[in-house]
Amino acid sequence: MTMAASKNLSLSLAFLAIAIGISQAFGSYNCCIKYDKRKIPATRIESYYRQDSTGVCNINAVVFEVRTNPCKTTTGIVCVDPNQKWVNQRIEALDKRTERSKKKMLKKLKKKCRRRRN
Repeated sequence: MTMAASKNLSLSLAFLAIAIGISQAFGSYNCCIKYDKRKIPATRIESYYRQDSTGVCNINAVVFEVRTNPCKTTTGIVCVDPNQKWVNQRIEALDKRTERSKKKMLKKLKKKCRRRRN
């Protein structure tokens, strides 16, 4: 292998390593970039987590995992402003909710959905 070919190969490998590193650094995060303005009904919220702006993401947010259809178990995410009063009320309610009450609420929703079908 000539000196020029060896240098080109080394540069190509270095570029590839940098490109892979950058894609891993940014590709594995799913950040909220803006807030949803809608108030989410408490019965649709399954769980939540907090997004911190000191890491990779650029805004503080609360991310609610919500049922997209009250009669199905499919979920989506909604990014909301952690400084909103209603958001903190939903978080408090979720933190107090026990597994038993969560099952009870799902049972009620299923019953309600059965009525809608009939």
